[in-house]
Amino acid sequence: MVTRTIKIGCVGMCLLGYSIGAMGQVITFNSPAPWLTLRNDSILVKAQLDTSKFPKKQVTFAVSKVENNKKKVVSTKTFKVSDFTQDFYLGLAGTGLIGGKDFIKIEWNVIGAADKGYCSPIGIVSAEKINKVKPLHVSKASGQFDPKNIAGLISGKQFTKVQNREFAFLWNQSGLAIFLKKAASKETLKFTFDGKNGKNAFVSYPDKMIGYFAEKDSLHAYINERLCTDSIAYTEKPWTNDISKASDKDYVMIKISWYDMGIAKPFEGRVMGFAAFAIPEKGPAIGFPDKAALFLPGSWGSVVLDKRLCLKSTVGNDNLFKLVNAMLDTRVDDKPAKYGENMESLIRDAIGATAASENTGTEIMSNDQIKIVTIGVGGGGNNTINRLIKFGVKGTELVAVNTDAQHLNIIHEKAKKVLIGKSITKGLGAGGYTDVGAKAAEVDRPAIAEIV
Repeated sequence: MVTRTIKIGCVGMCLLGYSIGAMGQVITFNSPAPWLTLRNDSILVKAQLDTSKFPKKQVTFAVSKVENNKKKVVSTKTFKVSDFTQDFYLGLAGTGLIGGKDFIKIEWNVIGAADKGYCSPIGIVSAEKINKVKPLHVSKASGQFDPKNIAGLISGKQFTKVQNREFAFLWNQSGLAIFLKKAASKETLKFTFDGKNGKNAFVSYPDKMIGYFAEKDSLHAYINERLCTDSIAYTEKPWTNDISKASDKDYVMIKISWYDMGIAKPFEGRVMGFAAFAIPEKGPAIGFPDKAALFLPGSWGSVVLDKRLCLKSTVGNDNLFKLVNAMLDTRVDDKPAKYGENMESLIRDAIGATAASENTGTEIMSNDQIKIVTIGVGGGGNNTINRLIKFGVKGTELVAVNTDAQHLNIIHEKAKKVLIGKSITKGLGAGGYTDVGAKAAEVDRPAIAEIV
């Protein structure tokens, strides 16, 4: 029997920023990795080592920050190599936010040998050190995004301002719609989303962007192709997408499918990174939220897909629906102490917020002209009604609507209770199936209409 040993290696190869030795890998990083975003500024290297390649059993690591194409060494440490797998703590990077065109670079070299390598670019987004930004809440549309009814879709919806332009969002199961108010401004608007992460858990480098050119009334959707050498360069590549644009005399509507945003299935409460930028003909881009940087998702804000529907005016009183939507955008659970005693304070704040945001000079109805009905639908909505009663909320009629008779039985007697779809569910509930709930509501449409 003859046994042969075959030694396989790679010569002079650099893979993902890792230097590969002449005959096999000297150091292989398990973490961090190129284009990775660290969640704090502690630099910990987890690596596998070919211990036969370390003649003096030592390795030196250097951590550098590359900002504005200038490299600055933050720390240098030498470690003893004692095992084929080791952790090396390199200290603090000294920044809670780095990304976009800046990055962290980790270099290493073997003491007593020519082997050396590096790992870069690495970003940092430390949730503890970056600015906290209140998310935008996106209302759910009651149907499809009809390009012939743009004004009706956003009737009463509050717009957000970035520089001289204003925008608003709606969502449904097929995608997200961006609404822009038409203006004389020639600023380019760019919208960018990070569908993979939510809240402040952003990546350090942007992916897809959508630009709207007001002067030409055109869209430009593209993907940022990234290349890192001694610096990071971004190249715009066409984004094959399902994005459409429609407009009327006052608004522009841009529709984006969830698939194109990297989201397989949207759901209520889904959080994703977001920022908007107004780019003038001359001068720097102005971002929303404040201090947002175009190429740095860690500096962006976020949007939350709400379960509440955006109400549409069908009775010709636009002021009423502006008021109600403003009230919905002021979440009771965000400020329970402020609104826990009397709903009238919520009315006053909503009226003030609407007047300030619109500033049209139109007279808004006084409190005694408005009747407020708070309706909790389903198990969660019914429980909220119970909580409002427990808080002692006044100035509104409280209504609980459900397909489950048993759940309605535990709702406080101060609330009006409406059982819907009894002929379909037999009072046993919809089982979480939205289509069953929709049929139940349709069957008892008169009872619901009587409430609202």
